[in-house]
Amino acid sequence: MAKSFLLGLRSERIQFALVRAGCDTGLRDSNGLTGRDVARVQSSTAVLERLKELVALQERILEACTSVVSSGGCLVYSTCSLEPEENEDRISAFLERHPEFELESSSGVSESYVDERGQLYVLPQDSGFDGAFAARLRKRSGSERLERQG
Repeated sequence: MAKSFLLGLRSERIQFALVRAGCDTGLRDSNGLTGRDVARVQSSTAVLERLKELVALQERILEACTSVVSSGGCLVYSTCSLEPEENEDRISAFLERHPEFELESSSGVSESYVDERGQLYVLPQDSGFDGAFAARLRKRSGSERLERQG
């Protein structure tokens, strides 16, 4: 459904896109697992395969958004995961492929939730909330020219 929606927007540009990427790997305590169960699940081949599938899906979602966010526009990528593969690894890989985007620091939240790169990290042990991650990416002004050259 999201793919067909984004395909319909390809000729239009939007100023803001929020990606709440799928993130249910079964790797977190929030799924009701504790102690030895978590360690067992984390080493499970099936869970690691699921993580690979989610990472591939998250990559496709991010790629689809690049063509619809206008120059100067904002793309926010968020997950309910604390797995690096789903979060900072995705953002680093995305920025490497898309120099027309830059990471902006998260604002409007307590600095205790923002890492050194400006990405939002909500850690359950520090906040009492479920874990979460978000990164705000700004498409550089004049970047349509960069896209056509690349």
